[in-house]
Amino acid sequence: ASGGGAVRHEQLWKWVRQYFDEGVEKAPKPQSSDQFLVWREPAVFSSRPPLYLQHQGHSRTVVGYAEREGDKGVRQLLILDPGYEAQEIQG
Repeated sequence: ASGGGAVRHEQLWKWVRQYFDEGVEKAPKPQSSDQFLVWREPAVFSSRPPLYLQHQGHSRTVVGYAEREGDKGVRQLLILDPGYEAQEIQG
């Protein structure tokens, strides 16, 4: 990526993180009776709705983000992309 691209990626990352972090205090912790959710620390749930990004005629749904401090600060957006089959994603 060019220098400008790296700056834009960093700006997007900060904006997405702030967006989801603003909903954290209001989000309820899942109940143990909920069979579809597994609570693992330090997972955090946000009450904010997903973000819908349009890129080159293709939409992606951002449902959150992940940061792993132990992996040299690896950061990832958690994305649902309708352009991929489930088998391709599991890969």
